[in-house]
Amino acid sequence: MDNYIGIDVAKSTLQVFIPKNEIDIEIANSPEGLKTLYSKLKKEIQEIYRRYRICL
Repeated sequence: MDNYIGIDVAKSTLQVFIPKNEIDIEIANSPEGLKTLYSKLKKEIQEIYRRYRICL
């Protein structure tokens, strides 16, 4: 089962791992960082990004 996104939340960063595509992303833990995350997810997994739910 690899239809999930792992997010490690720290005070200043978010470490995001998507096992299905072996994508590892580190972004700022801020509103701008979340916008960046959304953009990267949309770009990297366009065909399946609607299947994922992100809960922080």
